[in-house]
Amino acid sequence: MATGREKRLKEKKIRTSKISDLVRYVSFGLVALTYSIFTSKADFAVLLLQNSKNLFLWASLLGALAILFDYFQYLSGYIAVNKSLAMTGDNIDYNKKWISKRLIKPLFIFKQILAFSGIVLICIAMYCATVA
Repeated sequence: MATGREKRLKEKKIRTSKISDLVRYVSFGLVALTYSIFTSKADFAVLLLQNSKNLFLWASLLGALAILFDYFQYLSGYIAVNKSLAMTGDNIDYNKKWISKRLIKPLFIFKQILAFSGIVLICIAMYCATVA
């Protein structure tokens, strides 16, 4: 039977995976939305660009950076796991001094901040376009 700690660790793994998935979807959405607005001839898209072109560009940039940070987070984890598996003996573990290990959590946090900031910029852009 799993202990309370094991249950929480399993739940944490599920939650962090879902957060990463959502950040990825939102980030690709930010880039796709900006591309759609910039290539559209619809009146609403033209109005959005007249009032908030730079905000959409910044939101798209933040989305692209979040995608990049997501990739680097997984790459850091991959490198840390491979280093750990290359160790010999029974005491195979992560070394907290490894850059690959230390980058995982900050990249996880920053990709969320970037995606959320992109959403905020889109909301501001939409508001500015409808108020102007």
